Amino acid sequence: MGHIVGLVFKLILLVTAVIFFAERAEAKKLLILHTNDLHAFLSDSVQDKSKGGYATIKTIIEEQRADALAKGMEVLVLDAGDFLEGSLYYMAEDSRRTFDIMNKMGYDAIAVGNHDWLMGTKELNQLLVDKPPRFSYLGANFKVKKKNKHKAIQHYVKEYVVKNIHGMKVAIMGMTTDELFYSWRFSDGKIYDPVKTSHKVSKKIRKKEKADYIISLNHTGLWKDKKIARKTSEIDLIVGGHSHSYLKKVHIEKNKNGKPVGIVHAGEHGNVVGRLVLELEKGKPLKFLEYDLIPVIKKNYPENQRIRDYIKTTDKILGDTYGRDWLDEIIGESQIDLISASDRLTYWTAFIADSMREGVKADVAVHVPNLAGTGLGKGLISREDMINAYPRFFDLDDKDGWNIYTAQIYGAMLKSIIRLSLGFQRALVFSGTTFDLVDRDNNPYVIDLNYIGHDVETPMTDVDDWLDNFLGVSSEARITNILVNGEPIVASRKYTIALPEGFVVGGLGISGSVDNLLGKMKKTKTTMWHALESKIKATGVLGTDLGPWGQKQNKALRGEDWGQNHTFIPSRL
Repeated sequence: MGHIVGLVFKLILLVTAVIFFAERAEAKKLLILHTNDLHAFLSDSVQDKSKGGYATIKTIIEEQRADALAKGMEVLVLDAGDFLEGSLYYMAEDSRRTFDIMNKMGYDAIAVGNHDWLMGTKELNQLLVDKPPRFSYLGANFKVKKKNKHKAIQHYVKEYVVKNIHGMKVAIMGMTTDELFYSWRFSDGKIYDPVKTSHKVSKKIRKKEKADYIISLNHTGLWKDKKIARKTSEIDLIVGGHSHSYLKKVHIEKNKNGKPVGIVHAGEHGNVVGRLVLELEKGKPLKFLEYDLIPVIKKNYPENQRIRDYIKTTDKILGDTYGRDWLDEIIGESQIDLISASDRLTYWTAFIADSMREGVKADVAVHVPNLAGTGLGKGLISREDMINAYPRFFDLDDKDGWNIYTAQIYGAMLKSIIRLSLGFQRALVFSGTTFDLVDRDNNPYVIDLNYIGHDVETPMTDVDDWLDNFLGVSSEARITNILVNGEPIVASRKYTIALPEGFVVGGLGISGSVDNLLGKMKKTKTTMWHALESKIKATGVLGTDLGPWGQKQNKALRGEDWGQNHTFIPSRL
């Protein structure tokens, strides 16, 4: 009898094991390779020419794809937007070169980013006619208003695409930022709230397509991605961009139903490629098995020859457009790395603000670090390097970039503008003015800028609470001790203020007070490039004028010693 019981017990174990492994056999792996905010850095990352570059990225994609397929995985290659405007390469053949290279990179889907429509609706529509995308171009909240206009945009830009992965339906939905500062360029169209649209479209996908998993390819920024994850119920994974965040691991948010939603970002400018291995099993939650950021270091990978040749031809086109000797001319030198940052005041961000103020002889200038390009590495500075440090364009026939705008305003209005700037939600650098922030008891705000960063490990709850008070959300914050070039501000005196073109034309409509100022702004003949070049040449070797301030710039809100005439407001995004 005991023998029979033993056999039965073994049989039960065997059947259980067979069922278990049969169920596990249904689980399949998917490799996702992703980039974001490439900004047309075709050749390298500019700040470090040993890193980045599309030819190296292409090699990494192909090597990872081949390895995954050999292991029985399927592969998706995604980009979360902003691959067009952002470097001088954008101007080659009126952005056609920087768009068409994405057709050659092997992407399955790309989200529409704000720098991808800055050319304007008409130009974007024509671009899609001239260079039809061979990838799924996604923007669920990016809609043309009238059915008889901009038909190429309506045809190619889709809400989502459904892929068959190991016999399961995986939907990829696109979402872009609706910030007014950029959305005005999408005339004849409307960009809907990404949170509400994510909720609506993801539910539609689940019901209509019977999708097993939904990936949201977002160009909305890390802060907004977290909100989208919390406020929706159907999204399984967010592959994001816009905030240029480097996430070293999968960040998890709980959705409306308490289920985990993964969020990944891969920095900026092609410095890294995100690599995510997922486990898919029908009827089961998505599992995140592996995640890392692959550094795009040129010496570690052979460049893809086809992409390399394409970039060389693009270089020649730029040389024919601007003059190769003119672009290559050395205009200065730096003994330090010139860092462009939105989380602290740096020498370079202050330098740009000063160049604006001095270039048009203004009393005060306002620089928006988010609107600049990358920083530059130490060493010689060519004119092309300088342009890539401020590569901003609107109309494609405007080959010289943005102009500087000025206005004469009374001190009373300048006070109001400074106060309004606290709620602007973007980093700002003031040149020519300083001020103090105090609470209702006249106690100064103690600012720890190390709190504000792009690493997901930072405890964001405390940061959000602090920023809500600091950035104009609370009425308790007050500005005192405003100085203009070292002298107390005079309410009845007129001051000249300088702003970059993007701030002026992008800021209209933000508020009545801002409109009141921007409506008075006049376009000068001085471009940002001209002002920057003049100051670089006048300075000689950049960084020699730092003094002890250079050692403090990561911690000080206002640059002490060297930075006496600057005030910095960090970004909330």
